[in-house]
Amino acid sequence: MIYYELTPLDTLFFRGALPMEAGQLAAASLFPPPVSVFIGAIRTAVLHQQGISPQMYAAGKAPRVESLIGKHGEHAPFELTAVFIKKNNRYFAQAPASWYIDTLKKPIRKEDYADKKLLEAQRLSSCLDMYSSEHSLPFVKAEYEALPLSSLWIELSFLQQPKERLGEHILLNSEVYAVENRTGIGLDSNRHVLEGQLYTASHIRLLDDVSLCVGLSQETGLQPEGVVRLGGENRICRYTTNSAPITSHGDNTALYLALAPVKADESVLAHVFCAKKPVEIAGWDLQKGFHKPTESWLPAGTVFTQKCSEACIPLPSLAGGTT
Repeated sequence: MIYYELTPLDTLFFRGALPMEAGQLAAASLFPPPVSVFIGAIRTAVLHQQGISPQMYAAGKAPRVESLIGKHGEHAPFELTAVFIKKNNRYFAQAPASWYIDTLKKPIRKEDYADKKLLEAQRLSSCLDMYSSEHSLPFVKAEYEALPLSSLWIELSFLQQPKERLGEHILLNSEVYAVENRTGIGLDSNRHVLEGQLYTASHIRLLDDVSLCVGLSQETGLQPEGVVRLGGENRICRYTTNSAPITSHGDNTALYLALAPVKADESVLAHVFCAKKPVEIAGWDLQKGFHKPTESWLPAGTVFTQKCSEACIPLPSLAGGTT
């Protein structure tokens, strides 16, 4: 497994499957970015570094890189195994969808989370005669109200050794990035301006002390450092090879946390324990010159009952708790 740290030089924009129509309100950027964005950016960067044109690659005239990044029009032989935030030399991942806090009032500031009791979803006992298609339902028992933490970023050290209180081991999205609205004009297939077709999109700007870290399942031929173009507008990001932020790979737990999005197909859906709403991803197929079929992905932070992907790591139970 290999890790890279990416530092954008400008804002980033990552589209989902929602259309961007002239005159509509701003299209929100997805964050963290979709898996396909990272995979495509890495494959493109490898071709550029090897001096191979897209035309040569599409024609099958670049066999020396096909074993590393796959053939044109086929899935890459490597997987995205993690998406982290690095802030002040500390690493954070999306919080598990099975984690909640017990609170009477919704937290607003970071310090509002620190003194709240941390809860985790438990399996609903079958003795209650309640069943679902997944056989067992997760539930959370709270004294006041159970508020999910799935929108937060949790420090990796805390994920590996969780405690009953969060403390300073979290990041709010406002500590990771700012949102900037950008207005542009529609273009046709020949890059000519389409009269009257203005649109607005919300871009992501990472804060000055924040970078993205991604894990890959194997070497891709990417040089130890360089640049990649990321997102819908091909924004430049500097990257460097990073040391592995995960130090423990124990496998004595009943649940597994996805550190990166996982494709929502039949092989994984049967093992979902807790998850946020799936994200719909489309994209553009360069080989066919047409839109790709829409796919559903389970976001990072999804909790499974089995290790369904290379992106899954064991999720220990809270101190004194059971799963």
